[in-house]
Amino acid sequence: MGEEAVTDKAATGAPVEENNTSPVDDRSLPTVPPEPEELKAARYQAQLSGADIPETWSGDLSVGTWLWPWWETELSGRGVTRDLFFSTLVAYHREEWLWLGGDRRWDQFATGLWGRLLRRAG
Repeated sequence: MGEEAVTDKAATGAPVEENNTSPVDDRSLPTVPPEPEELKAARYQAQLSGADIPETWSGDLSVGTWLWPWWETELSGRGVTRDLFFSTLVAYHREEWLWLGGDRRWDQFATGLWGRLLRRAG
């Protein structure tokens, strides 16, 4: 029966990953912009130097300030406001720190944030 379920998923046209019980819906994935390497380095250094962490969530050092214009149109169409975007990013700070420190790839950070945004927009 398990094999039959995979066949049925494949028939829908949705990509199916092996050993995964659910298909990946490409429509739910964002366009991941190129990694903002200069911003990442500046933000990491600021935090290591003792910058007030909440202040780095907005303004020139914020990955959100950089990322929102990339995703604004699509997220707004899905019910995500700018305020929801930034509050979600603040709540996602542990993952952001892991990306800044090199323990998460950019695409992992970005797609993880995207998923959380869509769940919160419900």
